[in-house]
Amino acid sequence: MKRFLVTGIALLAAAQLHAAETPDTKAVVAELMNKYAQTSGLAANLEIRYQTGQEESVATSTLAVSRKYGWKLEDFTPGREHRIVNDFTVMYQYFPREARVLKMVADEPGMAAAFRKPAEELNPLSSLDPTSVKLIGQEMLNSEPTYHFAGTTQTQMLEMGQPAMRAMEVWLGTNDGLPRKTVEKSGDVVMTTVYRDVKVNPDFKAEDFRFSAPAGVEVLDMNEQISAASRSEAAPTTAPAKNAP
Repeated sequence: MKRFLVTGIALLAAAQLHAAETPDTKAVVAELMNKYAQTSGLAANLEIRYQTGQEESVATSTLAVSRKYGWKLEDFTPGREHRIVNDFTVMYQYFPREARVLKMVADEPGMAAAFRKPAEELNPLSSLDPTSVKLIGQEMLNSEPTYHFAGTTQTQMLEMGQPAMRAMEVWLGTNDGLPRKTVEKSGDVVMTTVYRDVKVNPDFKAEDFRFSAPAGVEVLDMNEQISAASRSEAAPTTAPAKNAP
């Protein structure tokens, strides 16, 4: 009897110890969001892998995000080279092969909020459905300690189009709450983003997120294009005149 009692106590103690060692999801999320709130930005090299069925492609780019000044992304993938620069008020998309720049101004609150999304949701936990977040565990990723989470999210690009539900896994640095890897799945499409050479709190300045179009490059005002399209759709149609009898 004593032996069973001792065994039971030992098992209970082991279970309590294991529970104490297993981080609580809400507590870890709160800890990481607190650390993330203390960061000012990030710079990293990105490797983005797209998989659709049997097809696969890899893109390489650089990302710079300042929660104060803006963000920019430069894609170096051959045949797809382009640069996006956004200072939270104006966004430029530069396509050097086409010698063209698309310019869009945040002229209404919804667009202004969309311009800030990449900076406000730099920690991917911000965009996940809170009820779906699950802590998978702690893992070493590229020699860095990370927390691995899984969940689901719905997002729109610049507030346009229908929201799309997708599953998402994220690996966040334990010391700063910033991303080191994400995996997004929707149907048979999988996008994996790996953040390399991550620099936390770079010394960014406002001019780092300003853009001037090179000489000879066409600049298209997307706000005007959208307004013109809206005016065209709203214009009344005139029925053709009938011939007099």
